[in-house]
Amino acid sequence: HRIIWEMFNGSIPQGFQVDHLDGNRTNNNIRNLRLVCSTQNAMNRWMSSANKSGVTGVRYYERTVKGITYAYWRAFWKPVDKKSACKDFSVAKLGFNVAFDLACKAREEAICNLKANGADYTERHGVTLNENFNLARMLRKVDEGTINVEDVLDKLKIKY
Repeated sequence: HRIIWEMFNGSIPQGFQVDHLDGNRTNNNIRNLRLVCSTQNAMNRWMSSANKSGVTGVRYYERTVKGITYAYWRAFWKPVDKKSACKDFSVAKLGFNVAFDLACKAREEAICNLKANGADYTERHGVTLNENFNLARMLRKVDEGTINVEDVLDKLKIKY
């Protein structure tokens, strides 16, 4: 895709990347390519296969300070050309599932606000390449006891 871009437009300026508008890395039609900074390209990225929460921009953390372990869910996002921002939700104060749900909601609200102010997040930002993989991951969490079945069904928008 970089070669196709350079054939039509010349060299790629430092700090920029070639992005596929439709998310299909094999579709190198010049009309499907655009030049973006790395932050913009991240707004168009599928969910990482290394994601463990099932939600882009939401992570579980544990840290120990003076022998006391603190557990929390963190929602994070990155406004264009700014430092990353985050908000933490304590598992001890809120409970595991409530903290997770609040972190997801905070992340979603932040992305909606960024979109309303011109950020270029696409519909597929954070969507898994294979929804069956996402379902399998969530069911594994049910088996581990870290999420309940009703939450999985709600997240997948399945009526029960």
